Amino acid sequence: MILNLLALAAIAAVAVFGARERLYHAAMTLVALVLAGAVACVLGGPVSAAIFGATTDTNSTWHYVGHALCLWAILCVVFLALRTVGHRLLPADAPVPDAAQVAGGAVFGALTGYLATGMALVVAQMLPVAPSVLGYEPFRHERGVSLENPERIVRESALWFAPDRVAVWLLDTAAGGGVRDGGGPLLAPCGDAYPPDGQRAEGYRPAVDTDDFLYVLWYRRWEAVRWRTGLALGPVPEIAPAQVGQEALPLERRRHNTLYGMKLQVYFAVRTNRVAGFADIQPPDGHEFLQVRLRMEPSKRLPRTIDSAQFTLVDESGRQVAGNPMVHGEATRQSPDDKTPEAVGSPTSPPVVARNLRFAFPTGGNRGLYVASGMRFPFTERRQYETRTLVFAVPRTVASDTVGLFMVARVPSPAEIEQMPDPGVTKPPETEGPEA
Repeated sequence: MILNLLALAAIAAVAVFGARERLYHAAMTLVALVLAGAVACVLGGPVSAAIFGATTDTNSTWHYVGHALCLWAILCVVFLALRTVGHRLLPADAPVPDAAQVAGGAVFGALTGYLATGMALVVAQMLPVAPSVLGYEPFRHERGVSLENPERIVRESALWFAPDRVAVWLLDTAAGGGVRDGGGPLLAPCGDAYPPDGQRAEGYRPAVDTDDFLYVLWYRRWEAVRWRTGLALGPVPEIAPAQVGQEALPLERRRHNTLYGMKLQVYFAVRTNRVAGFADIQPPDGHEFLQVRLRMEPSKRLPRTIDSAQFTLVDESGRQVAGNPMVHGEATRQSPDDKTPEAVGSPTSPPVVARNLRFAFPTGGNRGLYVASGMRFPFTERRQYETRTLVFAVPRTVASDTVGLFMVARVPSPAEIEQMPDPGVTKPPETEGPEA
């Protein structure tokens, strides 16, 4: 309610200013704002990356603050420049009666205020603030009460006249985007993050819309508050280094434990000298592969993201004996000509993000194998769980019954992952392989 009243007051104030400027200049101001917004949408991301570094680091505050500040700064600079030039080059008023001048100026002023208010709200939602901004929260987390009514994230009521959603759509379209072609500079990077009603029903065709953009912003703020900073649910209890070896899961069938709010269960562990389907992947000298079939499910703190790089193998003293694991499993495709095969996960898998994903299918076959140097799993609903095979390179001298699987608390940033050593020694990737 508070934010709605403030938005209406801002729109009314700009409408009064437009009436004083009269029709011609008020219309020119609106055009200047649309053009400035389009330029800001195109340049905001690249300028932020150039000034603040790698904006793909989702653990960095500047990943969000930098983009928001650059977006707003570019919009203001370009808008003021266009408006100044417009006033100098187009000084005359339109030849219409005074009443129409004032009324038209008020209408164009209200439209300018509406769009400017929407952009201001978008920038506010890009900042690392609480999920609710002055009482407005575009999505709402609902606590689950049963298997039939699980924990989920639902679309909340929009602001009056939805200025933030309209601003995103209009400026993204003006910048060359559109829903049908996958969106522009604002929408395209978000992808189909939030389908209608939060569910991907059978026959659903992915589409990009403003809900996806606002959901990504809301999800990031929720995750920052609820998990990374612990401001809402209390600090995350750290496991003392001396207790790491005791908390790790022994590599025995059906052993389970809860680490940092994740229910983890090891189904089996197998040692091997090869990764099935990928003969070019070899362990380092003196090492062999240890494949661990792991089931993971959030026990609390949703939504949250888990990365395969958080998992490691430790000995009884807590000393790490293996590095970043690869992820390996079954893959499928619609036909031998299908250029978009999929890595098969659990029936309730979240939409994973894989790094360096490769496939191997037998000639003419539609079922094969995949391997990835890592994966991210964004859990958003209580019913989601994931089962994957992690492939670690371990020294041959280390016995499987002396090590356990451990998960560190913090999700590594993309920049940190890039610095991690390659989990396997590989040759140039191939898309077909008879070993699959």
